Amino acid sequence: MPVAIDAIVNEAVASIRSKTDFRPYTGIILGSGLGTLFRQRDWIATIPYADIAHFPQPTVPGHEGTLLLGHIDSHPICALSGRFHYYEGHPMHIVTLPVRVMHALGIQRLIITNAAGGIHPQFQPGNIALIKDHINLFGDNPLRGIHTPSLPQFPSMLNTYPKPYRYAFFQLAKSSNLRVHEGVYVGVSGPSLETAAEIHFFQKIGGDMVGMSTVPEAIVAAQLELPVLGISVITNRCLPNLDDEEKTTHEMVLQVASNTAPQLYTLLRQWLQVDFSKYQLP
Repeated sequence: MPVAIDAIVNEAVASIRSKTDFRPYTGIILGSGLGTLFRQRDWIATIPYADIAHFPQPTVPGHEGTLLLGHIDSHPICALSGRFHYYEGHPMHIVTLPVRVMHALGIQRLIITNAAGGIHPQFQPGNIALIKDHINLFGDNPLRGIHTPSLPQFPSMLNTYPKPYRYAFFQLAKSSNLRVHEGVYVGVSGPSLETAAEIHFFQKIGGDMVGMSTVPEAIVAAQLELPVLGISVITNRCLPNLDDEEKTTHEMVLQVASNTAPQLYTLLRQWLQVDFSKYQLP
């Protein structure tokens, strides 16, 4: 039976609107270990997920579970400190519910961040890599079984991550003497990490980084016509010939992401001020 997602979204939005009528322009999803990005700011509203209808509590360390509403400088944002993952057992319509809720709150664009393993040999822990495209290997799609008559059933994914968004970010990084990569993100269901054969396969099909989130959120954003700035923090090397000494732990992922967070915050703060209505590529 199709899921009547509109009713679920409306109930979640009503929970938020009972506490604030703030209207954000940009939505931000903070990935593993990146919740510290905005922790010290003064917010108009901070709402625990437990107080939002249909929002489950994240079970993974590094995902706090709080909705943040307020300004970065003068820019109105809505930030999710913590996400729900498919591997936690949630259905896709719940994994992507926050995107639909932020859209209903008024956002016009979405920033999706994540912690990812570097498949590209040049990607090192602590690097920032922009997502120029993705490959969906979840074995599922968040639009399957969703009943949304007012939205396209077959949305195009060809311009999900607009080039102007990425170019502006690159220019800001260059002016700060920071190196930023770009690549294709491979989304997998998890929670087990990848085998050497899987990593080799991801490289063969054009992947540069791999993670267990982002793709479902980006698909829903495309259906809602929300342009996406996708950002991976490379937290570990994910190569098929690594020694056992380089086995990845979640604690390692959180630490590297947390260490990179201040650098990422500086760039995001500048990027939010770019006027894309007047922006042109050279």
